[in-house]
Amino acid sequence: MLFEKFSLFELLKDGFSILKKQTNNCEVLLYFVVIPFLISYLFIFFDITFDNDIISNIISFISIFSGILFSVTFVLKENYTKRKEIFNTENEEDTNYINRYKAFMQQVSTLILFSVGISVFLICFLLSILCFKEESLQSLVSIYTKKTLEIITIFLSYFYLLSILNIIKEVYAMLYDDFEC
Repeated sequence: MLFEKFSLFELLKDGFSILKKQTNNCEVLLYFVVIPFLISYLFIFFDITFDNDIISNIISFISIFSGILFSVTFVLKENYTKRKEIFNTENEEDTNYINRYKAFMQQVSTLILFSVGISVFLICFLLSILCFKEESLQSLVSIYTKKTLEIITIFLSYFYLLSILNIIKEVYAMLYDDFEC
């Protein structure tokens, strides 16, 4: 089977666990529930909707950025392989550095693939919103369906940005570690 060794839900679970790992329960509640609900509420309260141009621009941005991020995973793997060959494994300091880089590479790769997975769902929900034409929004069911899709899109956008910020933080920490060595 095609997806026998790959589980998208496992990737999403690992990504969320990395995002939650550095925070306590109150911060998890704040970052993963309160802030996205507040942003969604503000969008509904001020009647901010996604028009076709905004959706097209968001899809383009997400597609380009996710493609660039996806290519970074291959660069990380190649750098790890080169560093492993270059550094002396008998030296404890070199071994510690390689182990730190491996942990960094695994964490950042998971976050990148997590953000790419979220971007796929985000694009699907954005395309679903495009299916709703203004003239078809006459019934309450279609209005609520579109608003629900917009709320889910806001949540996914928030998690996408949160994962990007965590990737930046991890890359900064590793670069800082490289400069210190």
